[in-house]
Amino acid sequence: MFDHQALSPQAAKLMHMAAMPNDFNKKREDNGLFMARKAPA
Repeated sequence: MFDHQALSPQAAKLMHMAAMPNDFNKKREDNGLFMARKAPA
């Protein structure tokens, strides 16, 4: 089972980068969140 309380902040980021992939790639990639996109759920 997923711990939704623990994943909520990351889930919000995942939804944000799904909605705004260009903004994500330009501003978030260097912050390390780029790896979160490639990490298994």
